[in-house]
Amino acid sequence: MTASLPLVETVRVMAREAAFGDPRFPPLRQGELEQCHIEISALSPMSVCPDPQQVKVGVHGLYLVRGGRAGVLLPQVPVEQGWNQQEYLDYICIKAGLPAKSYEAPDATLYTFTAVVFGE
Repeated sequence: MTASLPLVETVRVMAREAAFGDPRFPPLRQGELEQCHIEISALSPMSVCPDPQQVKVGVHGLYLVRGGRAGVLLPQVPVEQGWNQQEYLDYICIKAGLPAKSYEAPDATLYTFTAVVFGE
């Protein structure tokens, strides 16, 4: 969740990974690029979130870490899905493979971040 390369290099590496290395989707095939909509989210540094009730839907992205599991949701996701704050907090747990409300556990760390989103 952190970049060690300049933004231009990170975008290049991550675009290739999204197209050919994401196990959730089949690799992009020749001729499919023209059908793709490219969107890039440049993330701010992560901040530990001491109070989950301060999470702002549509402003904050979430990154949850607990017990060797982790999940991330970009700030635009809850808006696209129509989630309220509580649904957003529960879905970050589900994304991490954890039960809802796991962000409240003492051994969980919830981070927030913002993103600059741009595309074609």
